Amino acid sequence: MDIREPRYIAAIAKYKNLSVAAEHLHITQPTLSSFLKKQELELGSSLFSRVGNKLIPTAVGECYIEAAQKMIDANLQLKAQLQSILREKDSYRLRIGITPTFGSVVLAQIFTTFQSNMPYCNLSLITRRTAASLEEMLLNGEIDFAFVLRRDTRPANHIERFEIWKREFLLIVPSLPVFTKLSKTEPGREYSHLDISLLENEPFLVYDDPLYVETAQSFFKKAGISPKIIHMASEQNLYTVLRCGYGVSLHTYEPNGLDFPTYSTVDPTPLQYYYPAHQPEYITYCAEWRGGESDKAAIRTAIDAISDTRRVFNSQGQNP
Repeated sequence: MDIREPRYIAAIAKYKNLSVAAEHLHITQPTLSSFLKKQELELGSSLFSRVGNKLIPTAVGECYIEAAQKMIDANLQLKAQLQSILREKDSYRLRIGITPTFGSVVLAQIFTTFQSNMPYCNLSLITRRTAASLEEMLLNGEIDFAFVLRRDTRPANHIERFEIWKREFLLIVPSLPVFTKLSKTEPGREYSHLDISLLENEPFLVYDDPLYVETAQSFFKKAGISPKIIHMASEQNLYTVLRCGYGVSLHTYEPNGLDFPTYSTVDPTPLQYYYPAHQPEYITYCAEWRGGESDKAAIRTAIDAISDTRRVFNSQGQNP
C-alpha cells in the first residue's frame, strides 16, 4: 500500500515546516513543496496557512490530516497482521535434521503426532552425517529441529536440548570360555569387567557412525592398543558378524529385534557383554532446537511427541 501522500501531509502537520518535514521524510524540500501545491490544487483549497515561520492546518487541512493519520494507522496495523501471519506460517513448518542411521522410531512418532494434531504443517527431512554439521545448520536457521548423538551433553550456547535416551558402551564378544576366564566380576554391576587391552589382537567391529568411531578410538587410546578395526555399515551387519563368531565390538546396547539371518548356514554364536572400563562411557541421543523457540507451534508439538515416545519406551524398558 502506497501511503506516501498521507505520510507527507502528516509530517508537515507535525513539524510545521517544509524543510524539517522533508528532512525527516528523506526527500528534498522542493519535492515536498511541489507535492503540497499539487494536493491543494486538486482539492481546490489550502491545507495549511503560514503563521510567521510555521505552517498551521486550515479547517480543510485538519480534516485531511485526520483521514491521513487513520490511513497511516491502518497501514501499520495491516503490516503487523501480515507479519503475524508469516510468523505463524513459519511455526507450521518443521525442517528436521537427522543423521542417516538414527531416529526412525522417534520420527515415526513425530509424523504420527503431526498428522493427527497439525496436518497442515509442512515437514521436511535433511540428512547430514555428523552432529556438528546439524548444529551449524540449526544455528544458521537452515533447520528447525535436529536429532543428534552426543558424548558431551553440557549446555550449548543458543541451543535447547531434550535427552531422548542414554546408553552405556559395552564390550560385546562371542560367548567363549577364553573371554570368561579373562573377565572379572564387579560387585553391584550388571556385567563383569573385561580389560580391553587384552583383546588387542582381536578384530574390532565398529559401527560406522562418526561418534561411535570416535568413542571406540578413545577406548583404544586409553588402553594403549591399536587393534584392527572393521567398519560396519549397520547394527544388523555388526551383530550378524559377531554371531558368526568373528571379532569383538564396542557398542551401546543389547539389540532388540536384530535377528540372525534365516538364510545363514552358520549356527548363531551366543554373545556376552562386558564393561570395557571401570568408568562408564555414555552416548546420548538428543533432540535440539534454537533457544527461545519452544513456544512455536511446530516445535512444541515435536517436543510433546518426543516426550510421549520416551515415556512409552521407558515404561517398556526399551530405548526408542
